Amino acid sequence: NISLTNPLNQQVINLRRPFGSPPVSSGSPQRIKDVVETGKPVVSGLFVGYLTGRRLIGIFVPVIRGGRVKYVLAAGVPPAFLQGILEKQKLPANWMATIIDQNKIIIARTLSPEKFIGKSATPTFAAESAQGREGSWKGMIHEGIPVQAASHRLELSGWTVGVAIPISALEAPMRRSLWITAGGGFTLLLAGIIVAALFGRRISNSISSLSNAAAALGRSEMPQTTTSPI
Repeated sequence: NISLTNPLNQQVINLRRPFGSPPVSSGSPQRIKDVVETGKPVVSGLFVGYLTGRRLIGIFVPVIRGGRVKYVLAAGVPPAFLQGILEKQKLPANWMATIIDQNKIIIARTLSPEKFIGKSATPTFAAESAQGREGSWKGMIHEGIPVQAASHRLELSGWTVGVAIPISALEAPMRRSLWITAGGGFTLLLAGIIVAALFGRRISNSISSLSNAAAALGRSEMPQTTTSPI
């Protein structure tokens, strides 16, 4: 929905009401006031439209004439458009992206959005989004899956975008490398033992022949001569 509101919080136009209807008060007086006072756009969190009864996100933009805010142009859009933006990123299937508003309410989510939009973010995500503009941490998502996550807070809207990767997915390449290293090390160790045994046998056979020859000489016998591979 699109509406045009004057600085007195009276809607001059609302596309969901017949054109020419008497002005009515806007359902977002504080946001209208903020735009009039600052002359800057304002983006709301998730709310329920009083005419539609649907979950919406409000975008309020000043209409400036003669150096002052004459109207506030507002658009109420469903959070589904944010869902489309997240899906276009084509993240890996086991990754999850989430957008929360300034009230720490989930407004878009790549995993089970129909179940979690409108619910509060996890305590860890909410706390991290309040600490700084960017951050990373380990925690758990609503499904109870341990994840490594990172977030970025948008200055204009105060929304926070978070991306979470299962820790098991992060550690899988490292485990694979460890198994390859361990397997290679075991193979080299086994090869070393076999080579040592072969050379040891050659040495021990030569020493044994020399010992037998020495014993024959001790008995005044002609020793048998053998060719040593060493």
